Amino acid sequence: MSSSSSFQTRYPWTSRPLIANAAMGGFAGAPLATAVSQSGGIGFIGAVDDMEKLDQQLHSTKSLLQNTKLNSASPSTLPIGVGFLVFAVALEKAVAVMEKHRPAAIWLACPRKTEDLDIWSKAMKTASPDSRIWIQVASVTMAMHVASACSPDVLIIQGSDAGGHGPYPGAWIVTLVPETRDALD
Repeated sequence: MSSSSSFQTRYPWTSRPLIANAAMGGFAGAPLATAVSQSGGIGFIGAVDDMEKLDQQLHSTKSLLQNTKLNSASPSTLPIGVGFLVFAVALEKAVAVMEKHRPAAIWLACPRKTEDLDIWSKAMKTASPDSRIWIQVASVTMAMHVASACSPDVLIIQGSDAGGHGPYPGAWIVTLVPETRDALD
């Protein structure tokens, strides 16, 4: 996003500094996502490969938010995010859940091949047009491709020191962030 004001427009319940929890499948569920968003951040639910479980987590989130100020914070989207490990999920099943629940942010990470992010980002933008697309990358080359081909709203830079999933080894975060910023300017 180009400025803090456009970020605030998209996520009106957020405050600075922004805190977002990692979308770790099996660990980041409705209670955590709701608590983070209620605290002025963006809470993420981590999806693994069970879209029925994700659907249940999103229903739980709606219940948890029902009597809170966040219930009307973003009328067209649910004021949380959902994160997908692209390599682990069937796209058509993920699309069905996003069409139904429309989270404020959709975090895409760890594709089998970089081009999978092109397909996923287009499908998610169609399924939930008001959701913002966050894409996690681990190299300057991947960041440049994703920025050009996918036009993400947020680019998440993960250094090799972060661990996690993904077939793309990258640099440590200390060098990866400035190198990526320079390449994208």
